Amino acid sequence: MSVEKKHMKILYSIPTLDIGGAELLLLEICKAIKKTESSLELHVIVILGHGVLIDNFKSAGVSVHLLKNQKQSFILRFWDVFWTIKKLKPDVLHSHLYASDKFSLLAAFLLGIKKRLSTLHDMQARLSLSEKFAVYCVRLFANPAVAIANSVKDFWINTRRLHPNRVTMIYNAPYNVSEKTSAPKKYDAQKNSWHIISVGRLIESKGFIYLIRAMKLIIEKNPNTTLSIYGTDPLEYKKVLENEIEKLQLKKHISIVTDVHDLRRAYLDADLYVNTSLSEGFGMSLVEAMYAGLPCIVSDITAFREIITTNIFDTFVQPKDSDDLAAKTITLLANPPLLEQYSGMLQERAKHFNIESTAKKYTNLYFDYLTIGKI
Repeated sequence: MSVEKKHMKILYSIPTLDIGGAELLLLEICKAIKKTESSLELHVIVILGHGVLIDNFKSAGVSVHLLKNQKQSFILRFWDVFWTIKKLKPDVLHSHLYASDKFSLLAAFLLGIKKRLSTLHDMQARLSLSEKFAVYCVRLFANPAVAIANSVKDFWINTRRLHPNRVTMIYNAPYNVSEKTSAPKKYDAQKNSWHIISVGRLIESKGFIYLIRAMKLIIEKNPNTTLSIYGTDPLEYKKVLENEIEKLQLKKHISIVTDVHDLRRAYLDADLYVNTSLSEGFGMSLVEAMYAGLPCIVSDITAFREIITTNIFDTFVQPKDSDDLAAKTITLLANPPLLEQYSGMLQERAKHFNIESTAKKYTNLYFDYLTIGKI
């Protein structure tokens, strides 16, 4: 029996619309929903009132509501959020990130909005007092919380004491992928020049310093190897990485690029993807690289083992271990047939993560097609 879908207003809440994983993912989800669900009216409230993606959301048919772009006390910020939500009268409030959760979930609860979602993106071990309050709001008011991977779901249940009936899982999906999937990579048996790519915010927990140190060893074996690191620089960590590159005399081999709006060409031009993160909730850039047909070498962390399930090559390296990373990279680059086989297997696995499926699952939650624990 078909289910008649009534008109429904969805209000997303997010701190900013700057370029970031959560923001770009939300944009692509909104685009996918607008293509298939005419009964959903989409709005987004921007808690801190700014972002370079504002026009992108508007072009996608999403109504954007900017709060004051200035410093405010918690009470004044909460008051702005409360009255904006009250005025919009959404059927569903869907929050992303701590700086949104602590305002929007509480306000929506007080306003009697029954459907209150929060997408859980992280597995941070250390939290500020403000972030701890946001976690408390998720535990108390999210109905349901949505983890971006099983590893994140387990972390929130076991470490943050979120009740299992109050959380579900919907995989993140990549957005830096070509509309037409590229063919698996091909490698000349005589190839002697290599280009490695790594993607992530330029922060300490991404482990780029260990990749740079590994490059010193890789170049000793493969002198014509280059590395491009792509990522925004929110904490000015780029200077630390550049100092390490200069100290190891690798300026001719390593570049750092902070323009990361569209990386599809960068993935297609690379020979190998490396991710040295020490902790991740998911692995967005990893899946993007797999879509592009790139062989991958990654840190041995739970999030990456959830994504890469093939065992034809020991792709996992010990976190912070530059020697292990260099050895496995050299071994893989020395075997072009294995690179090609690995490329095809990872590309096939990447098809499990797609934006249309992710958007559909969120839509199902909005319409209550899934059974989730209720308050």
